[in-house]
Amino acid sequence: MSLPHREQALWFLDQKINTRGMAVDVQSATDTLNFIDGFKEYVNDQITELTNGAATTAKQNDRLLKWLSQHISMPNMQAETVKEALANPALPAGHVARKVLELRQAASKSSTSKIEAMLRRACEDGRARDLFMFCGGRTHRWAGQGIQVHNLPRGDEDLDQDACIADICELKPTPNEIAFFTLVWGDPMSAISKCIRGYFIASKGKDLLCSDFSAIEARVLAWIAGEEKVLAAFRENLGIYTVAATGIYDKPYDQITKDERQIGKVAILALGYQGHVGAWTQMAANYGVHLPEEQTKLIISTWREDNANIVQLWYHTEKIVKAVIRSRKDMMFRGIIWRMRGDFLQCVLPSGSIMHYYKPLISKHKTPWGQEKDMISYMGVNSQTKKWMRIRTYGGKLVENVVQGISRDLLADAMFRVDAAGYNIVMHVHDEIVCEEDEGTPFEPFNKLIAVVPDWAEGLPMKAAGWIGKRYRK
Repeated sequence: MSLPHREQALWFLDQKINTRGMAVDVQSATDTLNFIDGFKEYVNDQITELTNGAATTAKQNDRLLKWLSQHISMPNMQAETVKEALANPALPAGHVARKVLELRQAASKSSTSKIEAMLRRACEDGRARDLFMFCGGRTHRWAGQGIQVHNLPRGDEDLDQDACIADICELKPTPNEIAFFTLVWGDPMSAISKCIRGYFIASKGKDLLCSDFSAIEARVLAWIAGEEKVLAAFRENLGIYTVAATGIYDKPYDQITKDERQIGKVAILALGYQGHVGAWTQMAANYGVHLPEEQTKLIISTWREDNANIVQLWYHTEKIVKAVIRSRKDMMFRGIIWRMRGDFLQCVLPSGSIMHYYKPLISKHKTPWGQEKDMISYMGVNSQTKKWMRIRTYGGKLVENVVQGISRDLLADAMFRVDAAGYNIVMHVHDEIVCEEDEGTPFEPFNKLIAVVPDWAEGLPMKAAGWIGKRYRK
């Protein structure tokens, strides 16, 4: 079966990008791996000394646990357990067990394996190719392969990548030079992790131009739901997290505090797809927000009242999809068409793209709170187990699929425009596009191409922003 014309054209563009590849700083990556090897030897020497030989490497879990039991009780040496132990006031700064745990934590950072993947993927000309898998996800988004650029560690905007990478490459992993590096940059492995994006570079005489959509999923969700308050905030260039906090705390925009804005941020990121306490707690932990459960429930309830159209979108979408599966009649809600074609439930997006759900079924299941409910499921690959199985879904999850599918189509349209204008796309990650151009290429014409609103997305408040540089960053 052939691809639709638009998707076929996008596949050809995808192949062109994969073939062009992205330049890797091979020499710095090689020097960094040498530094890491030396640092791990240093860590093991330190652990041997601190434990008086009870453990001689950071990987000796049983031996470390036995020695640590003299100071603190720990069930295992998993990363989360170590993190919790370091937060224990029973281990103050300078405590020998804290030093050992900090060394263990530093040596266990796995994100630096990305550097090894870059070197494995780099061809003789120093470019890493075939980084993207076309339609790798249900929503047609690309999946990463090889280096997995879609889950690179976040950088630190206050960290000077060039200077930090230069020190990593120039210093030797001796105790004195490691101490110097740590004084300037902090924990070496954490610093390297923050710099990983910077090992992707522009070729000689070139610059990287990077632009990405601003808060694209929040914009698309509000657009599909018709949540006018949120859309107006985007059109007026107001801070969406602050706007969310105004609804939660019933306060004017200019009176929202920094902490209240942080609550608004967690609400936007955790609640838009029908998330409740579990989703809130997981997201809040990422941003250092810890609230009692009752207060969390109140915030969720208040946010839902303030975003009634988004809530309605979840429940109406689930109701319509159940009706389509049962009746096999086409139905539309908020510009999205749901229909049955053979064994597939199809979701037709405003761009014309179609998402598929194989052998949808409605059956009764008991909810976590003990209620019997008709639930939607379909056959697919479980993202965690990678097994082919029946997967349950619900209104909020279906809306998430729709929003991410639309966001992908917006990115695809921008890629078409950028390519047609003669720019050389070398990478695209989530909602951003990276091009490699001659030094001196102006940024604004490129950035304006990204932010164009397609005819099929009329009324969507789009915005894009980015940078020019020699090293890739976030």
